[in-house]
Amino acid sequence: MEPKTIIITGMSGMKIKELLENFIANFSEFHRSHKDRTPILIKFDEIIEATYYEMKPEIHKSRLVWLDYILQESYPVLERLWNCSFDKVENIIKDIRSKEPSKTILINLHACYFHNKTQEYLSLVNLKKVSKINPTKIITLIDDIYEIHHRLTEVGGIYRDDNNVSKSLLILRLLRLLDWRATETTFSRYIAMQLGLKNYLFATKHSYLSFSNLIYEDYKKVYLSHPITEVRRLEKKGDSQEVEKIMSEINEISEKLSYQHTTFLPTTIDEYRIYFKIADEGDSKIYFEKLTERWDAKKYKDPKDILYNKSGFNDVNALWIKNIEDVSTDNTSMNTLLEVLSDLISDQVSIRDYALVEQSDILIIYRPLFNGNASGGVKEEFRYFKKLKVDTNRDILCFIYCPQIDIEKYYARQLVKLIEEEIQSNNLQYSGSESLFLSKECEELFNAKEDYLLTLDIFDRIMNENDIKVNVKNTNTPLSGNKSKEFKENFVKNYIEECHKGIHEYKNEATIFEQKQIPIGDFINKINSYLQQKQL
Repeated sequence: MEPKTIIITGMSGMKIKELLENFIANFSEFHRSHKDRTPILIKFDEIIEATYYEMKPEIHKSRLVWLDYILQESYPVLERLWNCSFDKVENIIKDIRSKEPSKTILINLHACYFHNKTQEYLSLVNLKKVSKINPTKIITLIDDIYEIHHRLTEVGGIYRDDNNVSKSLLILRLLRLLDWRATETTFSRYIAMQLGLKNYLFATKHSYLSFSNLIYEDYKKVYLSHPITEVRRLEKKGDSQEVEKIMSEINEISEKLSYQHTTFLPTTIDEYRIYFKIADEGDSKIYFEKLTERWDAKKYKDPKDILYNKSGFNDVNALWIKNIEDVSTDNTSMNTLLEVLSDLISDQVSIRDYALVEQSDILIIYRPLFNGNASGGVKEEFRYFKKLKVDTNRDILCFIYCPQIDIEKYYARQLVKLIEEEIQSNNLQYSGSESLFLSKECEELFNAKEDYLLTLDIFDRIMNENDIKVNVKNTNTPLSGNKSKEFKENFVKNYIEECHKGIHEYKNEATIFEQKQIPIGDFINKINSYLQQKQL
């Protein structure tokens, strides 16, 4: 096996050294057939700290040395400290290679630091020195900001005064952490690009096996895209049985893929969960100082065979409360801050998911139309996949599992959506008090597909049964013709076109579009058979 020297970057507040130590300590357990691969970890921050004490013998050893001394130094001192420390790393690697030439070496370092005196980010990475150790790749580890913040409130963390700050300042700190993580990621990517290396974004809540595959195996990289919002909506409604079934299938796909692929999962970071309600008037949201439950929360309360180290954060602190009843809804300034935080998290979700698609060879989409709702996040990831295929001329594969039951509900939900839009625009009149829900028409609309006359007939029947009327005057005059009939015809044509577009966009690009409701294992087997047949 060729020697691998892998740089592991990541921001403060993740305790990367500890989680890598745990990974190495558990390596022989989850990788029994490859015990000889157990890597060696070089803890760069510890080398910097030791070098600093050599440079400044008057400084007494302390857990707060980084806060109180190192990250208060001037830039020239920090650059000299970094370069001197990395020279030691180079010598350590030479020593390891002389004894074990093929040993895998992991170097944990920060692509950027937060300077405690100037309150700005700085990168001390010397590209010439890094290139001399011939790194193989750069892996950037990330975690949820709520947990990062919690770790930074502990002794030695920059927010150890957490109990003495206002809620507004806590939100501003979370905004800072989002910015910090984005900067660490950007610098890591830049370093990799300058050195001609690949940079992989990797959330710590992935399994040991996925991390090991990324380090050692030349496996295809897979991004698993799946609906999130619709699953949470069902969870909010109390449909726990359906939610557990869906999440179980998603976990099954991930587990089965991990044996022959390196799999990236979007929900290994889950921050977009600030609780809100829709205001009585309009579409504006009222935000609350509460977090909804994390995706697959049970799994991470007692993590096993996962890179992630528990932070101790339980969704409650000086900002986040447990019971929604304890919060006032008339705090305008707090609502604005929470809205800004939520919006920035949403932006980062999109950027991160694009990065995960970009670093993958295969896109697997699970139920993009789940429960009849077209997932907006899945669609955006799919469209970015299409753009990458064109821009990079890479042969990225796409496998989609979209059972017929979802497509049937999609036809019905699209019709309801368009009817409701016309009611809001006052083009249709509906006197009913309940929301429209088409259950018995699902299969009919699906079977009608693009049959215009058949769909028009079904639409007419739905309008009659629900007492929905076209809101036009003079519906039948010699010059204007039947406006009601004209409206219905245009409505149905638009509906068919929208449904056609929504489904065929997926079908036209998919390597395999699985429409039969088959066991997840069979779907994965189809993917693997295709890859073996094509020798991929």
